[in-house]
Amino acid sequence: MISPASLTRLANRVLVLMALALALTLFPASLATAQPVGDDRADSAISAAIELSRMRESGEIFELYDRMHPDARDVFPRQAFLDWVESAGLPVPVDDPAIDDAELTGWTWDVTGKGYEDAAIVSFTQAVERNGTVAEETGEWVFVNDGERWRWFPGLPAADLAGLVDQVQSAPAASQPLFRQPAYDRIDRFWDNIFTQTGLEYEPVSDIVAVTSEPYETGCGLEEGIEEYAIYYCTLDETVYYDPGFED
Repeated sequence: MISPASLTRLANRVLVLMALALALTLFPASLATAQPVGDDRADSAISAAIELSRMRESGEIFELYDRMHPDARDVFPRQAFLDWVESAGLPVPVDDPAIDDAELTGWTWDVTGKGYEDAAIVSFTQAVERNGTVAEETGEWVFVNDGERWRWFPGLPAADLAGLVDQVQSAPAASQPLFRQPAYDRIDRFWDNIFTQTGLEYEPVSDIVAVTSEPYETGCGLEEGIEEYAIYYCTLDETVYYDPGFED
């Protein structure tokens, strides 16, 4: 027969097991213990960093700008970005970056003071060409996930970014490289008239962009049939998007 002491120990063990089962039910492992960040999200941020590096290496500057986070594009006009690139602000990689670390964290952009919970900071070492000289440099890509993909933020101090923007605004004739200035003025006047006739407030065109491939990301969403419209004005980013054949 089982002794009273044995029965007591057995009952205690059953109670302990029940308590453990209840704890696991009420407190899943992800909450009960600190878990390492999923490798898949870190890997996707690393892949985004390598992809952007290759875009810079191959000279896909407009595509690189389009991959920037919308909040960054709102304060960093395309022409100011081009000026930054041409002044060696974004050096040309010689090869793929060696990834040193990928941290998923909250992050605040000092340019606007806005915070983001779903951010990734990818640290790397890479050989780059800057002003004709090749050297190994360390750096960071800062990304924020928009729900579909990682979007990057330029690593520029607020004062430097403001200086680039001021430079563009002080030289409006040079700020639209894709169109001759008279053509840009005609397009701007055209949309001004349309908005006036409909009683809407008009914001001058900030950029004119050729949709060179589709699907193409615009401020109004993915564009997949530009040839049907030839040209249109997206009020969300104050940008005109057009079919390259429209100029002809």
